[in-house]
Amino acid sequence: MSVINTKLIKTSVLAYVKQTLKDEIETFPICYLKVSNNLSSQKKPYVKELPLTNEECFDFKNAENYFNKNCDYLNDYLVNVVRLDGRNRYEVYIFEKKVKVAKKIKSIEIKSLADYITKINSDRLTCGHFVFRGVTDSKNYALIPAIGRVDKEILDTSNYEKEIIDRFKLRSRSGINSYPNNDWEWLALAQHHGLPTRLLDWTSSPLIALYFATMPKLNNQGIILPKDKNGTAVYAWHTCNNIDIDKIKNPFEYDSCGLFYPPSISNRISGQFGLFSIHSNPFVPFEELLNETDDQLLKFTLSKEVSERVLRELYFSGIRHESIFPDLDGFSYDLKVKFNLAHCHLKN
Repeated sequence: MSVINTKLIKTSVLAYVKQTLKDEIETFPICYLKVSNNLSSQKKPYVKELPLTNEECFDFKNAENYFNKNCDYLNDYLVNVVRLDGRNRYEVYIFEKKVKVAKKIKSIEIKSLADYITKINSDRLTCGHFVFRGVTDSKNYALIPAIGRVDKEILDTSNYEKEIIDRFKLRSRSGINSYPNNDWEWLALAQHHGLPTRLLDWTSSPLIALYFATMPKLNNQGIILPKDKNGTAVYAWHTCNNIDIDKIKNPFEYDSCGLFYPPSISNRISGQFGLFSIHSNPFVPFEELLNETDDQLLKFTLSKEVSERVLRELYFSGIRHESIFPDLDGFSYDLKVKFNLAHCHLKN
C-alpha cells in the first residue's frame, strides 16, 4: 500500500469539516484538529489548527466515527483519532490508503480506422449513452480534470477556480456571440477556451475522439512530430448519469460525477459534438470514481505506428482539424497538416 500525500489529505479534511459545520459556527465550544501522517519522518508535520464548533462530535469514543461519516475523503484511508492534552483537542493520524480494487477496464486493440469502426459497431457503442474521449498517451494519461493537476501547495484550488471564472466572465463579455445563461454554461465556455476547471471534455462522436487521440503535434516550423512511443487511446464511457442543470444551479456544489450537455455557445463545441463530465473531487482519477457506480469504461488502444496511419486515414476521410475547429485557427493548423501529409513529412 502506498503512502498518501499528507498535504492533500490535510487540505481535504479541513475543508470537509469546515463545510460540514459551517452553519454551527459559534454555537458550540471550540475544538481543535491536527492532521498527521503516521508514516512520515516527522511525527507532527502540521501545526496549523482549525477551530471547529461541535464539542460533542469529538468525544474520544466517537471521534473516529464522526470523521469517517462526515469527511467522505477519509473513508479511503486508515485513520486513528487520538486525544491530545486538553479536554477538546484531538489529532487525526492518517496512516495509508486502503487497497482499492479498481473496476476492470476492458482494453481493445485497434489496427486501423476500419477496424475501429467495426469494433465500435460490434459493441453497439453508437447507441445508448456512450461518450468518448481521445488521449495522446495510452499509458500515462490519467482522466483527471485540469484543475485537479494544479499544485495545491501553491494554490487554493477552490478559490483559484472561482476567481479565474469570475475574471473570465468580465473579460469575455465582448468576445462571445452567445452569452452564457448560468454558471454551468460559463464553466463550459471557460473549459473550452483552455482554462483549468473541474470539467473533462467528451464527445458523442467516436470518430472525433479518435482524431483527438491521433491529432498531430507540430513543432515551431510546422512539421509533424513523431507520436508518443506509448501509443494513443480512446475511452468509451457508458453512463446514464446526466445532470439537469435547470435543477442544480451551482456546479461547484454538485457532489458526484455526471455528464451535462452545454448549449451551442461556441462553434467549436458544436463542431466537436462536445459535452462535459463534472467532478466534485477533481483530484480523484476518473477510473476510481467508477468503482462507486455501475458505469462501464472501455479503452481502445492504438500503437504508435497505427496512430500515425489512422491519422492519415481520418484526414482523407474528412475528419480533420478544420472541420472540428471551424475557425481561422483551425483552418491554419489544417493547412500545415495538409502540407506535411502531402509531402510525406509524417515521421516514424
